[in-house]
Amino acid sequence: MELLQYYTYPEILSREILDKKHPNVEKNIEFWDTLGDLVEGGFRLYEKRRCYVERRPDEEDVLYNKRLKKFVYTNILGDAIRDFVVKLTSSPMYSKGLGDDDFWLRFRKSVNGKNKKEKDFINNLFKMLLTYGHCYVFVDKPTPKGIIRNRLEERLQKIDPYCVLYKPEDIIDYGIDDNDSISWVKIYSKKTISLPTSVYSVKHSWVYIDSNYITTYEYLQKNKDEELPRDISRVSQISHKNNRCPVLKLELPHELWTGNNAFLKSIQYLQIENGWTDTASLAGYIQRIFTPSNNADSPNETYEGRNIEIEDVKSSNAHIMIGSGFEFKEAQGSSLKTLSHDVLDKIERQIKSIVSS
Repeated sequence: MELLQYYTYPEILSREILDKKHPNVEKNIEFWDTLGDLVEGGFRLYEKRRCYVERRPDEEDVLYNKRLKKFVYTNILGDAIRDFVVKLTSSPMYSKGLGDDDFWLRFRKSVNGKNKKEKDFINNLFKMLLTYGHCYVFVDKPTPKGIIRNRLEERLQKIDPYCVLYKPEDIIDYGIDDNDSISWVKIYSKKTISLPTSVYSVKHSWVYIDSNYITTYEYLQKNKDEELPRDISRVSQISHKNNRCPVLKLELPHELWTGNNAFLKSIQYLQIENGWTDTASLAGYIQRIFTPSNNADSPNETYEGRNIEIEDVKSSNAHIMIGSGFEFKEAQGSSLKTLSHDVLDKIERQIKSIVSS
């Protein structure tokens, strides 16, 4: 439980403090990242294919890299979640108790302050909840031009609140008060800055939000080789005057957390599909086969022949073959049909059933 209600933020904070993660975040951040990979698929997953295609025992780099080039992923989980979200939001939506204030009309047309309509925002919210099991909503306002003395001036300047969605991995640290509500959060983000006459730079931001302030620490990394300093300066501190933390945590019951329920099945599908693809690419290859003249039981056993100039040929020598009946045969890949029609189809049905149930 958090006992403190008021927090102070010095002008400089160490990276050790800024980068500190909540134990729950530390434990689950890799899992959340993997769930994001499986739901997004595409190039995001392709970039991390080495994490999902295991190297076989004693597999040479050349063969492993060839398998990596064949990497595929049919996004069953992501498509199933998107289809389910569409079903959830396909019916008309009604809100009660909002009154006739024109603020709500403006808000529902631009929930995130960037013209994202209410239905689209809820779509993203449902998708995030089904994927990660929980997410965060930050309610903020634009910075006013000058001093705002009353609500009327705020309305005239159209300084309307808006909502920002955050994934669990974005909130790297947080506190819980005695009522099990969020008392403060810390958000880390980095953004690439592009200017026409300079190299790319990266802006690192750590934002603390509590019941009184929104406090930001930033550092501009001028090139990729520059190391971040040990201490980071505070760049702003704004009093939001809400008297409570404007961040809400939305969470699904554990049994409804689709991403968690379908996680292992999605990994299984990915691995089998890549094995199927590798096997399919070998089907049709022409193989040269032959009948050995002798099956040596040990590496030291030798072949003998009257018409062979080499007197002792050790069976462990990979570059000499003595045999008969050389012929060519085509690899058929007889297991492909079983994998495709039985195993993969079955897993696909299971994943879709988990999402829609």
